[in-house]
Amino acid sequence: MGWLRRLTLPPWRRAPLRLLHSASLLWAVVVAAIVLGIAGGSRPLFVSSAASAAINSDITHGCAFDVGMRVQRQASTKTPGPPRVVGEPIPPVELAAGTNALNEAVAGLPGLAPVVVTLFGGTAQIRGADDAKTSQVQLLSRTGARQHLQVVHEVAAPGIWLPDSTARAIGVAAGEHITLEVNLVPTPLTVHAVFRDLTEVRRDRSWCSLEQTLDGFGISNPPPTGFLDQRTLLRLLSHSHLANVEAWWEYAPGPHGWTIEKAKKTLPALTLIARSTGDLSSPQGSLLGFGTTSVDGQSTIAHSEDAARTASASVGPVALGGAGVALLVLLIAARAWLERRRKEVTVLALRGAGPGLLAIKGVLEMGPPMVIGGALGIVIGDLLVKTVGPSSAVDSHALGSAARLVGLAVAIALGAVAIVAWLGGRRMTVDAASDPRRSRLLLWEPAVLALAGAAYYELSTRPTPTTAAAPGGHIDSLVLLFPVLLLAGCAGLIARALFRGNALRRSTGRLSTWAWLGARRVSAGRRRAVPLVTCAAVSIGIVVFSGTLAASLRATIGAKSTLGVGAAQTFTIAAPQPLPAAAPVARIATEVTRVSENANGDTSHAPADILGVEPATFARGAYWDSSFASRSLSSLLRALSPPADGSALPVVAVGDGLPDRFVLSLDSQRAGERTTSINIEVQVVGRARAFPGYGFESSRPLVVVDRDALAKAGIVDSPQVWVNRTDPLVRSRLLAAGMNVTSVARASDLTPADLTPQLWALDYIQLIGLVAGVVTMCGVGLYFASIASRRRLGTALARRMGMSRRVAIASTGCELGIMLGAGLAIGSGLSALAVRLVFDHIDSAPEIPPSPLFRFDGGSVIVCAVGALVATVLVTAVVEWRAARVPLSELLRHAE
Repeated sequence: MGWLRRLTLPPWRRAPLRLLHSASLLWAVVVAAIVLGIAGGSRPLFVSSAASAAINSDITHGCAFDVGMRVQRQASTKTPGPPRVVGEPIPPVELAAGTNALNEAVAGLPGLAPVVVTLFGGTAQIRGADDAKTSQVQLLSRTGARQHLQVVHEVAAPGIWLPDSTARAIGVAAGEHITLEVNLVPTPLTVHAVFRDLTEVRRDRSWCSLEQTLDGFGISNPPPTGFLDQRTLLRLLSHSHLANVEAWWEYAPGPHGWTIEKAKKTLPALTLIARSTGDLSSPQGSLLGFGTTSVDGQSTIAHSEDAARTASASVGPVALGGAGVALLVLLIAARAWLERRRKEVTVLALRGAGPGLLAIKGVLEMGPPMVIGGALGIVIGDLLVKTVGPSSAVDSHALGSAARLVGLAVAIALGAVAIVAWLGGRRMTVDAASDPRRSRLLLWEPAVLALAGAAYYELSTRPTPTTAAAPGGHIDSLVLLFPVLLLAGCAGLIARALFRGNALRRSTGRLSTWAWLGARRVSAGRRRAVPLVTCAAVSIGIVVFSGTLAASLRATIGAKSTLGVGAAQTFTIAAPQPLPAAAPVARIATEVTRVSENANGDTSHAPADILGVEPATFARGAYWDSSFASRSLSSLLRALSPPADGSALPVVAVGDGLPDRFVLSLDSQRAGERTTSINIEVQVVGRARAFPGYGFESSRPLVVVDRDALAKAGIVDSPQVWVNRTDPLVRSRLLAAGMNVTSVARASDLTPADLTPQLWALDYIQLIGLVAGVVTMCGVGLYFASIASRRRLGTALARRMGMSRRVAIASTGCELGIMLGAGLAIGSGLSALAVRLVFDHIDSAPEIPPSPLFRFDGGSVIVCAVGALVATVLVTAVVEWRAARVPLSELLRHAE
């Protein structure tokens, strides 16, 4: 029990407060522990944030009414409705009774907005005061429609709400009288208000469930939509001898407060209600009758769970790297503590204190700041995730998981500190005259590189073909674990090699005095410099790697969703028609012809899709990336000019299976003639790995030709207009230009939503790298603080011997610049190498062209370089200011 008695002695009893007298060491330990807490708690906190963001993105970017419950039934136009007779078919439900029954069923379910009831009154003929002017309008009644219409003019008299396009067509204004003819029965009404036609303005998300009603589908172009209140519409339809009206009851999540907890409680309950409405033996089913009920058509809970798995696999490995940097700085702090307490530890060792007691003393001194820092790290990490994460909704369970993980990380860090203190105490116990500063750096890098090699081997040999993405588009965690291990292992070895022995000293023979002195200092303090360079390289590498991977993933996602359709928006038109040059979209649009080769064509090549382009305008509207071909787009388009001698038609070939010269077999239809099959001999004048329109509906190769050459051969089918803008009003502008648009395809509709969490994670990973950079600067502070007295003495003596202050400042800046510059170069280079090695594994949809697009994030390198430069200037200013404050006599009096 002697060791227990020793623990009550003053050196151990006062140990928890001793670090308060060493400000630099105290702050380094606290900040490193904070970063350890941020990195350690990142995974559960970010996973919860990503899951909340995913479930809410289905509402903000999708359709909220598809997330909740939609009940579709036939409602009676009679009020009250006809009574049910036992044994007879169930009559249409009375609207008020159906609404009350559904509201009672969903009462108490959290997160739901009030019901939105929509009545579809069909198409009516409308006439103004001048009977010669008529038009058609589809009648609708929708709860709260007034708040989502852009009203042009309104009067107090009740009546119909007309779109401005219909009001102009029949020459009426608000307050005037019109006649509606439904089912051949005329009904006089007053125009209550005129609003902007919903097909000609940007609509808010409240109309998302009615897009087909408003815009039509395929070649269907419905008439404009007019609105009536429920009572007026029901009375109108009843007067027109229509007994039924299609009714929708939609229960969507509210605009605020929709969380995972609420969704997991509400959506299963809605599913049970939906089953009850479909069971005619239940009270609800008996009341509502036949129809359909849908719940959560977008599978939001499954989407949020997928997002959580993706976030966990993405953030976890890099958070481990950030925690490793923090742990390394804590080990540096432990070594600094040994140097700071060298005399005291030596005396205690001579008095019989063993290595274990000395280790306990180190833990008692550094433990409280580490525990406090870890707790602060959890709080700060929670605030960071809520501030910069994908969602501010983080549940309490995630906070508890983060606390447990951080507690484990702090315990491991305390164990590492105890080992460092034990080893130092053991050396002093064996040899009291030993100096802990002479200890060698533990060679840990080979073990880390072995793990990196194993991770890369496992990644490369996964059974999934050509990709490491798991089902659902999730990036394998090894894609991010391998680069972190590679960064740590290689950075440590390279830093050791750079500062090995006299290697740095020999390379500075012809340098200026300040550069020579800075390099000599780094070489003399290589034990401290190597860990700092490793920390800087890992933190900078994480920032650059995640930025590069995020930029590459964004470019790849954009290319995969846009390449097939060819542009941001593709509009198929009914017949070939030139786009007027004066049209507002002419400057951002191009016209193409898309056809496919006959199945009975030339068998010497693979059947191909054919894309006819206008070389003069194609670059305006089509999507293009320079990686698609070795030649520029303009060069490829110029090569498509038809030959004057009528020889083979020049084409650009995309994909495999197309020789340099072959024959296309196509269907031709000239005016007044029957469709015939023609053969066109073509010559490949250029090849591309990818091209707009490639791989849209099949994996067939693509042949790009001049559109005019196809038109001369009578091939004019499937004309399209490609527009390189996401503006939703483009369709109405094309219609206004006289083009008969039959269908629309948008690249944004094809973007896989399950890839979004990867981008969230990569953006957050950059923050982890920046936080790791902060703790690296704490290590820099320890580097200078551990030798502060000797440094000030050496600087004072050098200045007394004639060295100018400018040289002293420059040498300190050079010393710090060498370490941070080496970290920047090593981290950036290794991150670029790591991205190249795992680049092919980020493709979650390898069957969709193009291949992944590489985008090196030079901006992150610049940010890191600027940060390193600013840190160098600030630290140099502080170090030299403190060195100049104490006179030489005072320094000599306190010299060791």
